[in-house]
Amino acid sequence: MIGSILITVGLALDIIGVALLLAGPRVHARRPHLLLESDDEPVSTLRRWWSRLGRFGLPIVSSGFALQILGAWSQHLEIWWLVVAIIATIPTVFFAAWWLIERLPRGDSIG
Repeated sequence: MIGSILITVGLALDIIGVALLLAGPRVHARRPHLLLESDDEPVSTLRRWWSRLGRFGLPIVSSGFALQILGAWSQHLEIWWLVVAIIATIPTVFFAAWWLIERLPRGDSIG
């Protein structure tokens, strides 16, 4: 039962993370240029927040995958080992992915 719950929560995190990954470049539906804060067209509050939270998409997806893996292993682990694994793995995976994303170059310039 615990394994099924972990896998289900992991899948839900994957769905949320993928939705946030789609927020990465804020591209207008009718024009191929990026929307900037100074554009003439107003950007909705929801769209602005979705775009700001987009950088957490990959860490959330990675955490969801880690939960699914732990859910599959849960039938082979004692409950206290599973709790320790969750407490150690999920934050580590999340912050490692977030740290990697923050180190990527921004914009069009390389270097």
